[in-house]
Amino acid sequence: MHARLLLGVLIGVVLGVLGRSLLWDETPPEDTADAAAPAAGESGNQAGPALEGAAPAYPDVRDELARAQARIATLESQAGTKPAGPAPKPRNPWADHKLPDTIGPLAKRVGAPRELVDVAWKLRCGAYKDAQEAEAALARLKGAGKEGLLAFATLALGQGTGHTNLPGFIAKLDVPDADVILIELIESHEHPHGLVSALGTQDTAGSRDFLVDWLPKHAEDAGMYWTTATALGRLKEPRGAAYLDIEAITGPSWGGVRGQILWALGQMGGDEAAAKLGQYLGTPHADKLGSAASALALIDKDAARRHAKRLLASDRAKFIHWMDRSALEKLAKDE
Repeated sequence: MHARLLLGVLIGVVLGVLGRSLLWDETPPEDTADAAAPAAGESGNQAGPALEGAAPAYPDVRDELARAQARIATLESQAGTKPAGPAPKPRNPWADHKLPDTIGPLAKRVGAPRELVDVAWKLRCGAYKDAQEAEAALARLKGAGKEGLLAFATLALGQGTGHTNLPGFIAKLDVPDADVILIELIESHEHPHGLVSALGTQDTAGSRDFLVDWLPKHAEDAGMYWTTATALGRLKEPRGAAYLDIEAITGPSWGGVRGQILWALGQMGGDEAAAKLGQYLGTPHADKLGSAASALALIDKDAARRHAKRLLASDRAKFIHWMDRSALEKLAKDE
């Protein structure tokens, strides 16, 4: 890009010099100058004053152009040269992210030591310099037992902390009665979505029973419904399928989470989940058909193949999104 810009500038300079030489600075030979000039008093303009200064020679212009071309060739060759050494690692967007001010008061309410919350925050952000430091930090939180769990729970309950990888960290702590602690926090806080997701990492009877009971209570909240369904899917709890309302999740307000809910239904497994996925695939104008068929394949590959072939052969086929079509075609060919 820089080479092309410089090329344009240099060509412009050279053409300007050349044009000046041809049009303005080049004086006519002495034996023709006087003849060409009209006499004073004749019609037309009088001869103007002679231009001063020697005209540059053509060889000088050619030399300048040659030097410009050589410089351009050098820049182009440098532009195509790759820098030595490995490519820099992509920057972690969370590395310098400041812990929100609201976390301090929340930590006191939860009962988490602030110094442990800071350690959990650095782990969540990937701010430690190397894997050894990160492992040592996680070991410190694990050794703190319940307080280490509460440190991560504080972040999961907070706003602006990003909850995506927090359930994974909570699962690594292996705190006794973690399910009991998480359930108490879920029931006593207004936005426990991150902790509901984390409860799906605790494979206990208490976690399963709580999530199965929690799901139908939040049928009007797409975010919580999705979070709870995902947790039940992670636990492969088939009882959750009984409370998934297929007609409800086909509504327009569920578009952002519909595919994940369908996949979670497939992870739950069982006859009821398979039947509901089949019901969804037979629903007119339903989208996320690829997600639904792929989820059904987790339970019954033959049923998923039949639905895929039926949809591809139907009048709806030309209206199916290309991503869904690709998934359906793959299932249809999977003999």
